[in-house]
Amino acid sequence: MDIYYLPRASNSLLKILLNLQNIFKDFKNMFVSFPANICYTFPLASLYSNFKVSFYDIDYNTLYPLNLRDIISFYPKDSLILLIIVIPYGNFEAEKILILKEEINKINKSIRQDNKLVLILWDMALVMITKEVINFILDNSDLFKQDFFVFSFSYAKQLELGYGSLLISPFKLDTNLKLRINKDNIPKLINKVDKIFKGSNIFYSQDKQNKVKILNKILNNKNVFYCYNSELDLPTALELDNLVTKILNNVDFEIKLRNGFYISYFSLLNLKKNINLYYSLNLKELAKELNSSNIYLELIDNNLFSWRFNIRVNFNRDRLLKKLFDNGVFVSRLFPVVANLFLVDPIFKSSFNNSSKHWLKVINVFNNHLVIDNNFLSKNNIYLNSNYIERFLKVIRDFFNIEIITTKR
Repeated sequence: MDIYYLPRASNSLLKILLNLQNIFKDFKNMFVSFPANICYTFPLASLYSNFKVSFYDIDYNTLYPLNLRDIISFYPKDSLILLIIVIPYGNFEAEKILILKEEINKINKSIRQDNKLVLILWDMALVMITKEVINFILDNSDLFKQDFFVFSFSYAKQLELGYGSLLISPFKLDTNLKLRINKDNIPKLINKVDKIFKGSNIFYSQDKQNKVKILNKILNNKNVFYCYNSELDLPTALELDNLVTKILNNVDFEIKLRNGFYISYFSLLNLKKNINLYYSLNLKELAKELNSSNIYLELIDNNLFSWRFNIRVNFNRDRLLKKLFDNGVFVSRLFPVVANLFLVDPIFKSSFNNSSKHWLKVINVFNNHLVIDNNFLSKNNIYLNSNYIERFLKVIRDFFNIEIITTKR
């Protein structure tokens, strides 16, 4: 397998698509298939290729694709399909990847007669990059002969450098993107593109022709084009390669967090595990108590390296969000359904029920640099005194006590 470094994960995707157009020339149709709740940057970047954009619904329980065989049967004969499978919230579980890979292999055998082929891009953008994860991929290279793995180090990722993506490819990727960019310009460009996309009328347009017009205007913007159609300059690529080499060789290094604090990579791993464990221990008991009162609080993470600590609720989530925000506890609710912003082909229309239902119930609790303060870092690995964590738990307990009393009435 070959390793490449790109400005961000979306650039890695576009590089893959442009190369696949040349590697697999004999297919009449080329599709890229995203989960309906993917970050908008992936489908937007793919529009610079000849691949047609499509989306699938997720399984509400696993957050992985809902019925892979049905998804693939949707595509016409003579089709190359790049299936994007997101590792949900960075909860990397090798066993699940192996099970899904085995299922795709079986599907590929059954659709060969229709001249259809499924390749996989494993979206690892929210996964904490570790020696164990990379070695799992490289050690199973015989199994992943047609699989891509894409990591991200940009804004709000687990190892947040503000720039950069690691692409592990089973193919030689000879087609390069048109421009070059250095690490200092990437965060500024990402912010510009985010404002351009979210400032457009794409969220409100229902008319197909108008939607196409808006998307074309976005794609023709010079900042958007530069953002997605760039390769890293050599010094930045070498810098990322040096970082990944240190991870593979168990060599520690220092990271500057977005709040200005410095922390070592090993300490960051330890920090993440401790915070997630602390959330888990405190909320498991609360969840049991709430469930007895018919208030459902679900802890959906299976991995202490989860990107955020994620919970789902069975009531109006926004009431709890307002209470958290009012008390200075800022959380997120990623990812909303973006599929219909990009779908212009009616054969791929869907309600994406599970993706929508999940988004309406999920809360992503911060477990990264945003929970760190000076008092927190001074305790030498006893990560239990963060003001953010304590406020979050207090608000949760107070809120649900009110909910329990209301329910009993």
